[in-house]
Amino acid sequence: MSRIHATALFVVAALIGANAPAAVAQERLRPGLWEMTTTKGGQAINTGTHCFTAEDARSANGDAKTLRDTLEASFAKASCKVKDLTVAGNTVSYVAECGSGADAHTLSAAASYRGDTVENQMTVKGATLMNTTTSRGHRVGACP
Repeated sequence: MSRIHATALFVVAALIGANAPAAVAQERLRPGLWEMTTTKGGQAINTGTHCFTAEDARSANGDAKTLRDTLEASFAKASCKVKDLTVAGNTVSYVAECGSGADAHTLSAAASYRGDTVENQMTVKGATLMNTTTSRGHRVGACP
């Protein structure tokens, strides 16, 4: 189960900033230090920070194809394949299939972005499990 949570947190980080229609002058992800908290059943299960560089921002602020390519590259490390990705307004949603055999599971997520904040709900469904987590994050300033 920890691999699933690690993958989910990485994906939330990868999705930060895919929050708006593809407008050239609109900044989706601002480089800097972001604090994220993930909850399950109302209880915090993970809290941490991540420094997003200017390069991270360029990837996240790209078009839908760039975002899909970024997600597929990060998911490949966890044996996942993006099956569906939608960017509409300030919401990004996707479905990914991961693993095989008894370890097969599906990740479904929807993230909403509002300036320097993000909220993501992710559901993991497998043959014998179903978990939903919510991650909330905000930019706290410049990277150290």
